[in-house]
Amino acid sequence: MASPTLFEVSKLELPEDIYTRARGSPWWANVYAYAQEMEAGAEFPPILVGEYEERLIVVDGYHRVNACKQLKLSHIQGTLKHYDNLAEIVKDSVKANNHHGVRYTPQDKAHIADLLAKYGLEKEQISELVKVPVDKLERFTVKNIRGKTLKEPLMKLVNDGVLTMEQAVAVDQSRFSTQSVEDVVVQLIGYMEFGAYPWGVDKYASYAQRLVDLITPNL
Repeated sequence: MASPTLFEVSKLELPEDIYTRARGSPWWANVYAYAQEMEAGAEFPPILVGEYEERLIVVDGYHRVNACKQLKLSHIQGTLKHYDNLAEIVKDSVKANNHHGVRYTPQDKAHIADLLAKYGLEKEQISELVKVPVDKLERFTVKNIRGKTLKEPLMKLVNDGVLTMEQAVAVDQSRFSTQSVEDVVVQLIGYMEFGAYPWGVDKYASYAQRLVDLITPNL
């Protein structure tokens, strides 16, 4: 792998079809936090950029790249690696996030298992990457993607056509009934990300930022 170099942010691709998170897009709270740290002068490790069919694809660093976009930064430091297929890009992305960044939720892992299966990986390979035993992999995936029981508010939104089932199951419902500040806020964010909130967009954005500002000193 080459030494770190500067990449133009505008030339980097963040394709949704190989994104390893079940929520489908970078978590805005993490992007916001990274942007704040960058503005304060914090240094981040280089992102990993994949060279594939004359494309520059972000393999590891989705949140960092989006933080740069939020700050309107033109360049970001990264290392370049050549790839012959998208499956290898997804595998490297999964491996990287198993060790740093926002940890994978069960729904993320189930999404990854489905994604890797579409690229033709064997169950043993998928099991090693998502850290779920082979004999439990199929049941785990079905439970966390296809057979998840939704709480009543989300089920109503699905029935009303506001959310798709895929979007609804990506919300981490397990935290909804807990009492810690972190759990309540993570659940609220999960609902908000998919538009499942009772406010207009502008008001929602204001509430979201206020939540982050209020909570950050206490975490």
